[in-house]
Amino acid sequence: GFAPWFQDEQPAVIVDVCCGGGSLGMLAKLVFPNATVVLSDLDDAALALTQENSQRHPVDGIVKGDLLAWCADDSVDIVIANPPYVDAHDMADLPPEYRHEPGLALVGGD
Repeated sequence: GFAPWFQDEQPAVIVDVCCGGGSLGMLAKLVFPNATVVLSDLDDAALALTQENSQRHPVDGIVKGDLLAWCADDSVDIVIANPPYVDAHDMADLPPEYRHEPGLALVGGD
């Protein structure tokens, strides 16, 4: 968990960039219920899933776009992300259970 890093002071603002379906940001809200937790992604389908998931696990905001561009230098205590991590060449070699994900969620470039 986050305990080793936040024993004395709880974070006030947490942002989840490249949120996909929002699971990391929603987990952060459960761990730090008093924090303002805002999620962002560039993909409309991902944000629709985030919106749906937030019905069960509410967060403080869902934003389309680059949330890091919105944040001032010292306005965020924690930034979490699960960005695209597969190159375009390796996408075709992934097992079927990975390929159901949108390409934008997995492919980070060539």
